[in-house]
Amino acid sequence: MKLITGIGDDGRQPNQHTPELSSLTCGEKGLFAEPAFRAGLPPKTDNKTSRVIHYLNTLKPADNGQRFYGDSLNTDPIATAETLLN
Repeated sequence: MKLITGIGDDGRQPNQHTPELSSLTCGEKGLFAEPAFRAGLPPKTDNKTSRVIHYLNTLKPADNGQRFYGDSLNTDPIATAETLLN
């Protein structure tokens, strides 16, 4: 496989490359993502929002009413999860 890389080729394509068989045009992100994909590594797609929600779903079952964050979790669960995650 032939990789054609360039700055900005991930989202916008300033240079129009002629399509070639068994080639991939990519930028900085694709240069790392494509070999990782071929090696079988899962892509990292976690953003801050999904991390906070996942942490919130972990905090709720652990809260037995005696945790230091229990009152805050009942008042504003998302802000509590975000603060504890930070």
